[in-house]
Amino acid sequence: MLDTPTSISLIFTFLLKIGFLLLTTIFIGFAVLFIRQVKVMTEAVHDPLNPKLRIISWAYLILTAAIFIFFIFYL
Repeated sequence: MLDTPTSISLIFTFLLKIGFLLLTTIFIGFAVLFIRQVKVMTEAVHDPLNPKLRIISWAYLILTAAIFIFFIFYL
C-alpha cells in the first residue's frame, strides 16, 4: 500500500511539515537566546546604541514567532 505515488507524496508532505515546524521551533529558540545575549551585553556595556539593539532583538523574536504561526496555519 505504501508504494503508490499518492501515499508516498502524503508521507513526504507530512515529513516536510514536521521538518518546517521543527526548524522554526529551533529558530525561535535561537531568537530567545539572542534576546538574552543582547540583554547581558546592554547591561555590561553602556552605549547609546543599546535601546536600538534591544528593539532589533525583540523585532527578531516577533518575526520568528510570526513565521512559526504562519507555518502552523499555512501547513
